[in-house]
Amino acid sequence: MIKSLLWRICLFSAIALTFFQCTEEEEAKSPLNKIEEFSITSMNPPVSGVINEEAFSISLDVPSGTDITDLSPEISISDKATVVPASGTAQDFTSPVVYTVTAENGTVAEYTVTVNVLENTEAIIDTFIFKGFETELAATIDEENKTITALIPRKYDLTKLIPTIEISEFATVTPASETEIDFSKDVIFTVVAEDGTEVEYTASIGYEPRTEKAILIFAFEAFTPTINGVINEDSKAITLTLPWNTSDLTALVPTIEISEGATISPENSTAEDFSFGSVDYTVTAEDGSTQDYEVTVELEAAPTPEFDDLISTSFRKGELVTITGKNFSDISVSFSREGFSSGPSLESEGETSFSFNVPNNVSFETGTYSLIVYIRNEKYVLGDVQILPPAPTISDFVSSTDDDNIIVRINGRNFIEGENKVYFVKNDVRTEAYIREEDNGRIYVVQPPLLESGEYTIVVETNGAEVTASETINVEENTTTDPIIASVESLTVKRGDKLIINGKNFGEGTGSVTVGFMDGWTATKARTGNRISDSVVEIVIPSDLPVETYMIYVQRYNGDGSSAFSNTFYNIVIE
Repeated sequence: MIKSLLWRICLFSAIALTFFQCTEEEEAKSPLNKIEEFSITSMNPPVSGVINEEAFSISLDVPSGTDITDLSPEISISDKATVVPASGTAQDFTSPVVYTVTAENGTVAEYTVTVNVLENTEAIIDTFIFKGFETELAATIDEENKTITALIPRKYDLTKLIPTIEISEFATVTPASETEIDFSKDVIFTVVAEDGTEVEYTASIGYEPRTEKAILIFAFEAFTPTINGVINEDSKAITLTLPWNTSDLTALVPTIEISEGATISPENSTAEDFSFGSVDYTVTAEDGSTQDYEVTVELEAAPTPEFDDLISTSFRKGELVTITGKNFSDISVSFSREGFSSGPSLESEGETSFSFNVPNNVSFETGTYSLIVYIRNEKYVLGDVQILPPAPTISDFVSSTDDDNIIVRINGRNFIEGENKVYFVKNDVRTEAYIREEDNGRIYVVQPPLLESGEYTIVVETNGAEVTASETINVEENTTTDPIIASVESLTVKRGDKLIINGKNFGEGTGSVTVGFMDGWTATKARTGNRISDSVVEIVIPSDLPVETYMIYVQRYNGDGSSAFSNTFYNIVIE
């Protein structure tokens, strides 16, 4: 019995030892069974799968158009593990494929591999071609700006063109390729990618530029009837013949018709100067090519002029003279005598009469002259005439108030600017009035501010001749206590000169006053002057006053702190 027990103990020990040895051997084998990398390296670029270890799944996104029925993935797995199907083995991934990884110790992990084919995002027009022409025409595609442009021969109808359009794979385009389309205005083509992305292209299809560049009509419609030019297409010359009495060739306005689509310079209906004989016009075709034309304007032969007898043979300087007759044009006049001639400007001219003023300048002396008229450069002597001194006339006068002055406007004729003198006369005593402004027909004078009350006669003296107004002017004595400027000793002074101002109410004794200089544009320039007496002020013209024509006034300061201003005196010139 003791032997049997010992045998059993020995048997149990042997079994236990064997078990423990087997367990140690099993624990020594690797349990790792992971897919570490799953990629398709045959694609460019290679595509690597996204491995989810928790879900034991692998997903790969491959480009649109990829054939997933025959892909050979490269698989990296745990060391000493195996995988089925093996790495590099072609598989059909139309449906998910299960890969089984077995560790060295026999443990198993199953990964489900899914391959997704991405939808194409590209929405591009690759080519846009018109194949229905004699020569196939490919439009220009600007991918950056999404525009399509082409110029087609003019013999084809823009409203019935059929383009052949190639676009990105799996995309669609609207309007569709091979569809008749009206391209008389821009057409929008919408390309939709496989994934729904939309891109719009604007197609602008037009005609090839024209090459024609001819002047078809060149006419002057201002004449009755219209004058049409004679066009010589061989010499590119156009000639127009105008009536002999056309007086102004400096601003003729032509009506021009040119080839369709072309432009012309100078432009149609633009006034041009043809007084030099011809004007060059350039026609530019749509394609940029040019053609020059020379346009010449001529006058038809003129008839011989005829003169009526002179109404008078004596004229005063400045007098308006009218000559009558017929067939006049291109007129000039001359008064001539030995060693001297003077040609007055025309005041008016026409086919049957012309007028001019007899010269009224200093160099044109009185006496006998030969009156000569030139018609179209032909000389015609009308006879001897006697030139007399001008005779000024006064038609009326009007009084108004301005700048604390009474301004009298004398209206008349034959006044000579710079040669006029105006006097207010009472009891044969003449008081000269200051002339503010003058021209040949008007003189503006300042009524002398220190005149006594009464009726005065206005006398105008012009270049030795006098005229007296038919009516008198009533003058009321100026009773103001404000300063009054009556005159200055010189109307033209230089900086540094003394300006003597005569008048009244400048103040008692000597002292300072303010003299203001106004040019009508900038701020008044007030300067200090010296009061010599109640009737005389002097001021040294400051060096900082610009050369200009000024109006002046005197400002008197009163003992109570107030001040008083004078009337304005005009046209003091600082040189």
